[in-house]
Amino acid sequence: MDCGESVVRGENTEDGENRDLAAPRVKMEVEQEPASFGNKSPEFLASPVVSLYSPRDESIFSTDDMLDEKVDLPETDPSLLNSYFLVEGVMLMQLFMVCQLCSAKLPPSRVRLTAMGTAPVVHYYCSRCALQKGGIRRWEGQRRAVEHTHEKSFLGNVMVAISAVTTGTRFVVRITESVICITYHCNYISLHQELQRWAKQLRLAFISDSSFWKWFKWCKPAIEKVYHRHQQKILEVVRSRCAGMEGLHLAADGAFDSRGYSALIGKVAIVDLETSLVLHTEVLHRSETNGSSSQMEVEGLRRLLRWLAADGWKIASITTDRNRSFPALLDEMKEEIGNVPHFWDGWHLVKWFGNNLRKEAKRKDCAPLSVWYEKLKTHMWKSIEVGSGERIRHIFNTCLKHVQDVHLWPKEEATGPFTRCGHSAIEGPRPDIIREGTPAFERLRSVVLNKVLQRDLPKASPRGGTSVCEAKNALDRLYCRKEIFYPLFTYKLYAMLSTMHFNTLRVAELAGERRVERVVEVQRKYFTRTSRVVFKTPVEHVWRQEIMQAVLDARKEHLEAPSAEDVDALDVQEMVEAEAAFYEGDPEPNLESEADSDEEEYEEEL
Repeated sequence: MDCGESVVRGENTEDGENRDLAAPRVKMEVEQEPASFGNKSPEFLASPVVSLYSPRDESIFSTDDMLDEKVDLPETDPSLLNSYFLVEGVMLMQLFMVCQLCSAKLPPSRVRLTAMGTAPVVHYYCSRCALQKGGIRRWEGQRRAVEHTHEKSFLGNVMVAISAVTTGTRFVVRITESVICITYHCNYISLHQELQRWAKQLRLAFISDSSFWKWFKWCKPAIEKVYHRHQQKILEVVRSRCAGMEGLHLAADGAFDSRGYSALIGKVAIVDLETSLVLHTEVLHRSETNGSSSQMEVEGLRRLLRWLAADGWKIASITTDRNRSFPALLDEMKEEIGNVPHFWDGWHLVKWFGNNLRKEAKRKDCAPLSVWYEKLKTHMWKSIEVGSGERIRHIFNTCLKHVQDVHLWPKEEATGPFTRCGHSAIEGPRPDIIREGTPAFERLRSVVLNKVLQRDLPKASPRGGTSVCEAKNALDRLYCRKEIFYPLFTYKLYAMLSTMHFNTLRVAELAGERRVERVVEVQRKYFTRTSRVVFKTPVEHVWRQEIMQAVLDARKEHLEAPSAEDVDALDVQEMVEAEAAFYEGDPEPNLESEADSDEEEYEEEL
């Protein structure tokens, strides 16, 4: 056996044993800079996978061990080349049973697998290659984030952090556990790393807290940049749809981070009712309204109206909830925005009517009202839908005749020009009739003819209400949860993400790209009736990829100008401290609230 063959089979020679013992253990640090591959959106998701290794080059195996040239496998799906996979460590090590360059066999003691976040890194020592090039070789399971010699972060680790931010997934979740002892009833607040807890259970190599916050810092300017570009596109869509109209028909509604008058942060969204697109969401802190939580919604609407007026938009009408401060605000801003017709959202009228009718039905001798509960609410909806102005009130008041089984009557003030019901003749017994003079009828009359309700019904919006804003507020809770008081900038960022999410779905609707896939009837927690849930065709949220690319572009610019200061480091540190405070501090009151502003922020006058 010659010397060369001994080197190839080094594990059986004295020299091979010495090399094995002398091979240093490699730490989990970036010791060498691998070849980087550029990332340009959207090309970085479709960039070619480069490999310098060919199994035939310098191989010690015979041609019998090679793949048959006549065997052709199906072509690989290109989308898989830039995907990430869960690969078990023991399976990954099987790829390093032989050297990646010369195909020489490698003993397990000369191969070491480490993890840098989600990226697998393999160090191996080949006796045969060491004669020519020497040293320990390194294989990395991911590319670097950007093409720069100083970049140490792997692309997969960056994508984990940014994907968590742009999808509203939390690293931190708060869990309240109640413990009852002999003397006290105690609530313990435990804070878990949401994603890390999932990764730990899966035994998945994952990024650390510090890595997540590092990339959250880079997300802030990227989100703002992409959002402003998205907003301009939305305004162009609205401008093209509203061409030739007298102006914008708007709806506005607010939401808060906690119940009642203890709210610290409020959000006000304004929507174009013609397209159901969210134009903007204004986020405020209580300190901006002299410590008044109730004034945050008013101040937010003032800023939104001024923003539209400054951009040259004419406002044809605006629909809000029944906050009595809004009419005064519109009167105050007449010189800036003109005389804008103001409407109440019909949903709030129906909600108030239904709540009070249910309350009256619980009184003695008023049980018949519960039979009419759903029918009378539907009647109010129909009155708002087919009527306008005073006609809404007159149509709705005809219900006082219908419940008595009276369908033709002389003209009177409450029903205006209507002297009969609009339905066809009703046959058969009517056990649900409520006779005039009974306690049930008198209670019904008091609710229907309530002075404030009668005053507000003619102002019910003919173009729909704030339901679009309510849907957007519900989506806000996915991105900006109420469990933790984050700094103000965090709420602004998540409001931007929620707005882009909502508008992406709506633009797809306008383009006819969302088709109904299935409809499911679900049982709600607090209602006996079921609700219909419609599942539609999924939509790709391109703005998330744009944020990713904006972060990578900014990262590369930062590495090329190392003297540049870190972006918004102080703001991010405040956010980290806000989460860390939950480890030691007690929770603020009412943090678990999921109520919207219109329910708790003020008492309506009815």
